[in-house]
Amino acid sequence: MIRLVCAVTIFIAFVEGAQSQKPVENGPPPNCDHTELYRKDGWAVPGIKGAKRKWRTAVPNKPEVYVTELEPATRASTIQSFRCSIEHPGRLEIGDVDMGILYLSSFDVGGRVFAYTMVYGVDGIAAEWSIRFYDLDGSGRFTLRRSERNRFVPELVPQWVQDSTSSKP
Repeated sequence: MIRLVCAVTIFIAFVEGAQSQKPVENGPPPNCDHTELYRKDGWAVPGIKGAKRKWRTAVPNKPEVYVTELEPATRASTIQSFRCSIEHPGRLEIGDVDMGILYLSSFDVGGRVFAYTMVYGVDGIAAEWSIRFYDLDGSGRFTLRRSERNRFVPELVPQWVQDSTSSKP
């Protein structure tokens, strides 16, 4: 009888333990956050083709850096959208979005543009997005795309721009 009680107790403990085990997790889902996007061949900056200059002024606290507001030839355009998937944690979804350009400007040193700022909106969505495209190496390719809040002062001044402003007497 004792053997039977021991066998039943061991069996029940085994079954209870097997049922209460949680599935093995491989850790937390991958993080999908990003603050900037790099594209080796450069990003196409919407609205700059045929854009007209509205005004130009010096950027405060950035020696020899100027901002120029531009009037795009056409405000309707398309931009690539990047977002983290809600249904699939860790997945980045990429798609083209029809949008309207609300504001467009360039930043330059000595007439050489190193960044463009664009604020855009999407029909049916009561929000606007601000992004900046940077030429990191002076090649004329705008390889870095960042979300930035201040449209009048760039958060990043590439090294080639700093070098060109510091080398002047």
